[in-house]
Amino acid sequence: MNCSEKLLNLCGAQKATEFGVGVYRIPPIFRLGIVIITELVDSPETMWLKMLGDKHSATSAFESIKQLSPERREKMIQ
Repeated sequence: MNCSEKLLNLCGAQKATEFGVGVYRIPPIFRLGIVIITELVDSPETMWLKMLGDKHSATSAFESIKQLSPERREKMIQ
């Protein structure tokens, strides 16, 4: 599902700037937030979420993991 400005406004969503771009808070009564995967920056902290996104986001995340050094925990399979 694409998340439009209209939908964010309808939910009363506000940017949660302390978490970075792509993260929104909705009114506290719902006790949750919205993460728009396509808006997240490319970083080790966001690559796992990006794998859940559309084809472009997931491909980008897998490429990022391939480029990590072998000892990074993100690359370790147990």
